[in-house]
Amino acid sequence: MEQAASKQLGSRLNYISVKTVLNRLGTSDQKQLLYKLDRMLLNSGLMNGKSSHELDQKLSDFSYEFEQLFYYISNQAEKLSRSMSPKRLSFKIDDGRWSKAILVAERLVDLLGYIITELEKRLALLLDDESP
Repeated sequence: MEQAASKQLGSRLNYISVKTVLNRLGTSDQKQLLYKLDRMLLNSGLMNGKSSHELDQKLSDFSYEFEQLFYYISNQAEKLSRSMSPKRLSFKIDDGRWSKAILVAERLVDLLGYIITELEKRLALLLDDESP
């Protein structure tokens, strides 16, 4: 049933869930999870002179681009809803007016790939260090 629903409904992106994860992860100067991970690596002598600056920048870029995507989508949805006035709005992103949103979404995918890779590398360092 879930597969049938996803074919009809398409992909979903939950704003609150993504923002919650970003806030919990934080940047290294916000002293959230990323800071704690970097401190663990530093205390274990595993940082190898690596700086968190680039990852922090990518996280900030992701957060900004994510906000821009939802701002643009909400503006487009508002324009569409003026003529329809529905309680719930669904639409396909298949015409020219969505090209900006598609570009921003593609940048988000690239940024997310980088962020995930960097976090996996850091976690692998810790796991390898704890292995006997």
